[in-house]
Amino acid sequence: MQGTIMAATAVMLILKNLSFATAMVAYQSPMSTESKPSVRSHCPLDSPIVCVDKTVGDQDDCCSESRTGLLLLSQQWLDHSIDGGPKDSFTIHGLWPDRCDGTHEIFCSPSQNVHDVRSILMDPMFEDSSYPISGRALLDILNTHWGSLVAKGSLWVHEYNKHGLCLSTISPKCLFSDEKSLSEDARRKESVYHYFRIAYNLFRRVDAYKVLVAANIVPSKDKTYTRQQILDALEADFGFKVSLKCDRRALTEVHYAYHPKGSILDEQFIPTDEVGASTGCPKTGIRWYPKSYKKRRL
Repeated sequence: MQGTIMAATAVMLILKNLSFATAMVAYQSPMSTESKPSVRSHCPLDSPIVCVDKTVGDQDDCCSESRTGLLLLSQQWLDHSIDGGPKDSFTIHGLWPDRCDGTHEIFCSPSQNVHDVRSILMDPMFEDSSYPISGRALLDILNTHWGSLVAKGSLWVHEYNKHGLCLSTISPKCLFSDEKSLSEDARRKESVYHYFRIAYNLFRRVDAYKVLVAANIVPSKDKTYTRQQILDALEADFGFKVSLKCDRRALTEVHYAYHPKGSILDEQFIPTDEVGASTGCPKTGIRWYPKSYKKRRL
């Protein structure tokens, strides 16, 4: 009996390692035209994966997210907001750096807080062809894919100040290269630009809406679903555990976790299990309302 248990455990470990290896291969393919590789000559060519190689705090924090090690991308479903985005898509809530155990720091650098993301992205500096996408084009994307329950743009400010400033590799002090020199003010603006650009690039890798619809889980005023139905569909597509968030039995968020390899400017994000548990979602009776559905939730 004990031998059977040990054998089963060994098989599970092998399968888990194979899943991680597959993810490594899939996410080390050439970067998209929108990504902007870092060019700091002092960083190692083969940066560690912090939570895998157990190097938390041991590396130059301009070369890797050595203080944290995980990235959590939160996709939100705003069914009762006029700023809820396309009816056939989740939108972005935020990109959050977490420690390897799922805990996190917030508001890491209050002295660097911003008050208006819109004006920063409209700065003429981001019209330069050296940037993979113009600031104005990025702003158009945010207007469509990063909505809010409150005033437009207020969530952007909140997310950058709370989470973006905890990403060490895009902190202003790290935004230098062997090719150009920027003023302190310009590097602060560039930090904002990269946070939103990279978050969007990561968001578009996984279309939670299409995944759920393909599994016959569709927005509805009347249908309900089990928590396991939703998780099974999303995890079968992603290959790793995800977590959900619900409000009054209604699905509102999906969380995906990644290991960043090196600076997040390199956009080498390796999928991994989300270590946090789903919150507010009952085992049965979960609703997924259509966008702009005004009826009071049950």
